[in-house]
Amino acid sequence: MVHSVDLSRETLGYESDIVYSRLFGKGVHNLYQFTNSELEEMDRRVKASKAAKAYLNFHGTRMYKDAARISVFEATGKFPKTTHSIGIDSVLEVLKEDAKFPSSTSELIRSQGWKVCEWTDD
Repeated sequence: MVHSVDLSRETLGYESDIVYSRLFGKGVHNLYQFTNSELEEMDRRVKASKAAKAYLNFHGTRMYKDAARISVFEATGKFPKTTHSIGIDSVLEVLKEDAKFPSSTSELIRSQGWKVCEWTDD
């Protein structure tokens, strides 16, 4: 039996050779994309555990992107860009994926949740 915890919300409760985490994030209905700093914090928690194996299972609408970003970070020490654009163009790029317009701010927050964009080039 392995203790499971959401490392995006809490620390490990028990030491074990295996870390198993189901990552939901802070959004409503799994509409959440982790920031680089959140992924980095989860990585620190895994490494601090000194477990032999770690399994991070992302459960959100952007789970494939989050898993790919932390994999690149593990391999290179740097996070890949989340979009091809920066600034307002980056915001438009992430909204273009599935937002419907016209839409109010509250409707966008409810339907889009939390998405990560590139505000500066670095």
